[in-house]
Amino acid sequence: MMKKETILVGVVCLVAGLVIGMLAGEKSSGPTTPVSTGAPSAPPPAVNLQQKIGELKNIVAADPGNFQAWVALGNEYFDSNQFMDAIEAYDKALEIQPNSPNVLTDQGVMFRRLGWFDRAIQNFAKANEIDPSHATSVFNLGIV
Repeated sequence: MMKKETILVGVVCLVAGLVIGMLAGEKSSGPTTPVSTGAPSAPPPAVNLQQKIGELKNIVAADPGNFQAWVALGNEYFDSNQFMDAIEAYDKALEIQPNSPNVLTDQGVMFRRLGWFDRAIQNFAKANEIDPSHATSVFNLGIV
């Protein structure tokens, strides 16, 4: 008889502990952020991308040492899924500043999208070596 009572008390305590834990967890997590149910924003029109690309090509033609323009050109190609053009623009930027973890990571993403996984891994690893706190390179290294 004593054994049944001990088991019953144990079960009641376990259930009570679970309920209290769940209630305390809900209160400590605070309010949740509402999920937006609005329509997703449309991607920028292709005309604007092509116009920006044209402007940036003119800038780098006039000033081939302009690191920011090469990066911006690579980013426009990146956003328009022009992988090879993005890689080439990022190559030019890396010739100017070879230790840019952001550019190495963006170029690595382009390598990954082309299926060039070895080159992607090299870029992500180098970016992480340059800046161990560069979370995006570590994240992408985990994806490959």
